[in-house]
Amino acid sequence: MRAVLTILSTALLITALSGCQNVADILEEVNNLTTSVNEFANDQPISSKSAPMSSGTSASITQSLNRAVPNRGAAPLFNDAKPAIANYIGLIACGASSGRLQRYSAPGTQSGNLALPHGNMEHHTGGCLRILRVNNIRKLAANALSFDVYYMSPQSEEVVRRTHRAIKQPDGEWLFNFYGW
Repeated sequence: MRAVLTILSTALLITALSGCQNVADILEEVNNLTTSVNEFANDQPISSKSAPMSSGTSASITQSLNRAVPNRGAAPLFNDAKPAIANYIGLIACGASSGRLQRYSAPGTQSGNLALPHGNMEHHTGGCLRILRVNNIRKLAANALSFDVYYMSPQSEEVVRRTHRAIKQPDGEWLFNFYGW
């Protein structure tokens, strides 16, 4: 087990030193990988199927949501939905499974609508995506809005746009019902 950790850590460090990725991100990935290997070795369930969120991804979500400018009439809805949007796009950016995302889907939404942007990135090598921007925020109804999210690979800098729709439920929870192109 120790040999596997050494090999994986060395490979990630070499990648970092060759300039393919930010060193801080590589060290964070090594730490996350070590945690997962330890959980596996101790017969504990691995924390999640998605990649652990990097500090770069978290910062890009916060920055994108703070810079976003909603269209006329959408600002109150967008501000109310921001925490749910941040959580949802963070899960998507880190490759959460459709089953995990289904928890955030409005009633009647099929999990087929939850395709991840990773699949449209030919050169992305793994880990969480960054959020380049959130824009085109539109009020659809008194309890619904739509918005575009631009996901970017930190390795290849490929960008994929997705349109999301958020609907405020009667209990006040924001759920999502569309994952468009």
